[in-house]
Amino acid sequence: MVLDLILAALILIGGLRGFFRGFLLQAISLAALIGCVYLADPVRDYARPYVQPHLPALQPELVDKLLWWASAVAAFVVTGGLATLAVKMTRRRPFGVEPEPNRTDQGAGFLLGAAKGLLVVTFLTAGLARYAPTYFRDNATLQDQIRKSRAIAWDAKYHPAEQIWNSAPVQTLVARIKSRGLWSDAEAPAPTAPEAASPPPVQTAARP
Repeated sequence: MVLDLILAALILIGGLRGFFRGFLLQAISLAALIGCVYLADPVRDYARPYVQPHLPALQPELVDKLLWWASAVAAFVVTGGLATLAVKMTRRRPFGVEPEPNRTDQGAGFLLGAAKGLLVVTFLTAGLARYAPTYFRDNATLQDQIRKSRAIAWDAKYHPAEQIWNSAPVQTLVARIKSRGLWSDAEAPAPTAPEAASPPPVQTAARP
């Protein structure tokens, strides 16, 4: 029961953070997070001719992957930052005038924040259900909480984290990240073979 209360508190905290931040700013951050995966390709292609000559010791494939990650971070910061700045500029009021809170934006922000918290709790619950019996088997209190948890029972029955992870949109995004920012089995550098040990020297009998 205590474990369920902690998980519910995480969802509530996510909702409160969303309430104070608002729906629009959260939506901008999510859009920038997804969009940077697709904007990283053109940014990397533009930066490659300027960066690659300065890194001659690195393999071109490794430079591409490093550039892709750097481009994704830059795209997220720039697009999210500019959009957030534009929203805040439109909400500015003359000095001394308190802006009126947008209850619709705050209410929708609470729902979106709670949904994000629920997503985190869903994967956290799946992780607890899978790894806690192995890594915390000596912790009797935690094991008792897991046995009594309704969230753990719900995860065992419906497997929501697995369904979300295996959904087509998520797998499309994951496949794009893997193909551009991670080594595939075919691209992974082959391990270097250990040097063959030299045979021991042949000792000859000394002549008298």
